[in-house]
Amino acid sequence: MPKLAAWLFGLLAISHLLAEYLSQSVAVYATKPLLLLTLALIFYRSINGLKSLSERWLMAGLLFSCGGDILLMFGSGPSGNLFFISGLGSFLVAHICYILAFYHFAPKGMHINLLTAFLFYAVAISLVVYLWPALDLVMKIAVSIYALTISTMGIFAYGNYQKLPFRAATFLLLGAISFIFSDSIIALNKFGSGVNIWMPRITIMSSYILAQFLIVSGAIVASSSQKALDSSGVTTSPNR
Repeated sequence: MPKLAAWLFGLLAISHLLAEYLSQSVAVYATKPLLLLTLALIFYRSINGLKSLSERWLMAGLLFSCGGDILLMFGSGPSGNLFFISGLGSFLVAHICYILAFYHFAPKGMHINLLTAFLFYAVAISLVVYLWPALDLVMKIAVSIYALTISTMGIFAYGNYQKLPFRAATFLLLGAISFIFSDSIIALNKFGSGVNIWMPRITIMSSYILAQFLIVSGAIVASSSQKALDSSGVTTSPNR
């Protein structure tokens, strides 16, 4: 990722977090959609276009994430639950896109570690069980599916170790973990009775922004390394 682009995204992220801290709703609404759109543009420019399935799925994930951000901004109004469910659905699709991107980033096939899968799913199930009494039937189904999906994203991110350069795989994994953390805080803040979260909006958005930045950074490194292999004449998987 170009340093200038990273700095510009950082300034936008700081502006958004400052707007959240000062409760400046107009500035929050103005900066939040720009975060993912800017990151999508950085990704597109850094890899010189979407030439592989992995890059296209990653871009789709960024755009659905942006859609989820916009929908969730209206989650506290009169139709708050409808917007929240819609935003959850948009992010669910985004995570599926990321799962597919991570799968196609592994040129020699995905390696799923059973212990890692167990740990990710155990965390997801524990959170759902904790929140279960506070959820109605629709939210029980929605939150359960969402928790399992985002955990699968984390498992697939870990599955890229030994398949991608260490730096790319590490960025993807840390991004997935940060995403899981951010969404867990959202769930606890909305449904977890008796849970006192310090500055929840700042905690949620800072970890979310970091998650998306790390995922894009990992995807850029993965794409660059793959294109270097392609240019050297190394044969890769037809899935790409």
